[in-house]
Amino acid sequence: MAKDIFLTNCIYWKGRTPCVIQKTTKQKKCRNCLAYKPCHKNILIIKTGGLGSIIRSIVVAQEFQYKFKEDNCKIQYLTHKKGVDLLKHVSAVDDALDIDDWKSLDFLTIQKFDIVVNFECSKMALVAAGKIIADSKFGFLPDFKGSPYVEESNNMEIVKLQTDDFFRKNINKKCMQQIFLETAGLTWKKQRYQLCINESDNAYAKKIFSKINIIQKNKIIGLNIGSSRKQRKKRWDIKRFMALINIISSNHPDWKIVILAGPEEVDLYEKVYSFCRENFFTNVIFPGCHNTIGQFIAIVNHVDLVVSCDTFGMHVAIALGKKVITLNGPQPIQETEIYELGEKLKNQVFCSPCFLVQDNCSGECMKIDENIVYRAILRALSLLK
Repeated sequence: MAKDIFLTNCIYWKGRTPCVIQKTTKQKKCRNCLAYKPCHKNILIIKTGGLGSIIRSIVVAQEFQYKFKEDNCKIQYLTHKKGVDLLKHVSAVDDALDIDDWKSLDFLTIQKFDIVVNFECSKMALVAAGKIIADSKFGFLPDFKGSPYVEESNNMEIVKLQTDDFFRKNINKKCMQQIFLETAGLTWKKQRYQLCINESDNAYAKKIFSKINIIQKNKIIGLNIGSSRKQRKKRWDIKRFMALINIISSNHPDWKIVILAGPEEVDLYEKVYSFCRENFFTNVIFPGCHNTIGQFIAIVNHVDLVVSCDTFGMHVAIALGKKVITLNGPQPIQETEIYELGEKLKNQVFCSPCFLVQDNCSGECMKIDENIVYRAILRALSLLK
């Protein structure tokens, strides 16, 4: 009887609340709805790790959405709590579940999936990949003793990236997006991952920038000053960021500079704040370092160019199509694809990349001169050949 009244296989069906169509149109009844889209594919992607890595995996969700556009596929993610917050800003993802909540796995195991793609070797990810029912599984699976292995030959490169430093440093020429796509049985066509911004976050960012007198000729440069504490060796010296602020302010007094930071960079943020106040740099904007993920994305959307090491802020800028200058050192530079949006800078030192494992590292690879960064900014903005 319920199926005669409700179209429960519709991509918009919620069951516990009115669907988005009923909320936003004059549609009153589920039956005979003109927006009815029956879902024929159910896909799960398992991806935890850093937020930057999760952003790069979005190309897989986007490509599945495009490939199965006639099937109105539902795409779900199994990730961590911060990943859930991030994926709210990805239009290709219909639902995201927290891998650390045991109810997530129970919920997934009552479903039937067409495709499961697991990019992770953690025990929880392997449990999920092993227990969930699916017609096709890609990426890591558990063997009889619980160790990760892959079945498909096109999955071998993702294993080598995890287990073979020589391959990663000297042989692999592919960016991570390409490897993610090929692991999922898809084709690399230089697809760029994309993020969307909701109205409340956009209003929040607009309020910040409305306090500054910005006219059309002003360039807005975002300086993403940190990284997670776990990967602090990726960071560019904060003194070089300060020197870059001085160079930009001296040569372009009409430009605005936005300091981009998260909760793990409070100490760096305060140093830059004190430096700018002591030197009367009134062109520098400080939007705080405790913004939500959505607010941070909206703030980045207001800048013209971002200078960043290989971290979350860089990937947000790329997802939004902003110009980027990336500062690379411990990680293999070829794994980062910036889609001709700017330049990838690095110092040529014999020990790079070291994959962040050398405790006595001098950080020589990240001692990129601020004048080199400044000239790269000018080239990216077509102000210098």
